Amino acid sequence: AQNSLSGEIPLSLGYRPSLRAVVLANNRLTGPIPPFLSNSSSLEYLDLTENSLGGVIPYALLNSMSLETIALGLNNFVGPIPDLSQPNSPLQYLILQSNNLIGPIPSSLGNLSSLIWLSLGNNSFEGIIPASISKIPNLQLLDLTYNLLSETVPASIYNMSALTYLGIGRNGLVGE
Repeated sequence: AQNSLSGEIPLSLGYRPSLRAVVLANNRLTGPIPPFLSNSSSLEYLDLTENSLGGVIPYALLNSMSLETIALGLNNFVGPIPDLSQPNSPLQYLILQSNNLIGPIPSSLGNLSSLIWLSLGNNSFEGIIPASISKIPNLQLLDLTYNLLSETVPASIYNMSALTYLGIGRNGLVGE
């Protein structure tokens, strides 16, 4: 982290089957997320924050059964958040702020029962805030600022007992 590394993430890094953490934040990396990062069965921590990585976020990455932290903020990722099909995911930190992500926020995020931080601010998400997010029992941070969300905030969000930070500013929300 915090070097002047540039170019794409080398595929040779994937030949390390016991790799548990990859921290390449604050560099000048480009290109997509290599498939080996999405398909690793040992990787628990992935921090690619503040680079120039792009493309879509791989479906397999968000449906990993080993990743506890996915930090992809401040990059150039595009498209929607892939739907989540792993309800028993160990994912605790999902940080996707400041990209070019679009579409609705998937209601399947509410199935991430281990999630502690959900940071989706500064993208172009539209539609509603899914009420299913309020089912995440230990969610402490929910950042949805600077998006295109509309309608009302689900009342169940205000009743989340573990929530200590709620960011919903700079959207098109209405109501109480």
